[in-house]
Amino acid sequence: MSAEYADLDANYVRWLPASREATILDVGCGRGRVLAFLAGKGYTHLEGFDADADAVAAAQQRVQAPIALASDWTEYLSARRAAFDLIVLKDVLYYVPVDAVTSHLERVRDALRPGGRVLIEVFNGAAYTGPFVAFKDDGIRWIPTEHTIRRALERAGFTAVTLLPHRPPLVSWKRIVFNIVAAAWRVVLRSIYFVERGFDDANPRILTTKIVAVANKPV
Repeated sequence: MSAEYADLDANYVRWLPASREATILDVGCGRGRVLAFLAGKGYTHLEGFDADADAVAAAQQRVQAPIALASDWTEYLSARRAAFDLIVLKDVLYYVPVDAVTSHLERVRDALRPGGRVLIEVFNGAAYTGPFVAFKDDGIRWIPTEHTIRRALERAGFTAVTLLPHRPPLVSWKRIVFNIVAAAWRVVLRSIYFVERGFDDANPRILTTKIVAVANKPV
């Protein structure tokens, strides 16, 4: 396992298509890190796009795959109905205005083949420092939680929605110790939610700083 992709190995591998011939799209691919990870896993039908010209140029140097410059991803996806087996949205969904999230996910659904899958990674607003994310980047429009992500996916027509805590990679002893301390802190944070809100079904169950969401397009 390459240390560069350790987080992707820890969180993405189990959700990748079995066939290396599967067609995969990376929405907001940035400098091509996810695409390079997928190419390293043997996937040969990769595609990506981003709104940043410098990032697209860097990704094109990194990965031998079609990578486009596009600012409107609903338009991009609308031209590729039922084209993909997997669509990855890593750190992009919170740049979409909250009232447009469901419609954007509907375009994602339409661009998937029946039974295709979407894989989403986002910051978690339920984490103690979750609200800080709103000030981290001027482009971020809202801070997701497990509940808002699930509702958006279900409203967009996805099924088998699964929400998971992002798993930090165990790449060093320092990282392992940090993860143990972080796990203990999440026990404290869960207790705080209980003291303030009691047994409320709306209480978060995922308290890691990031969330991984997976859902399928109906067959």
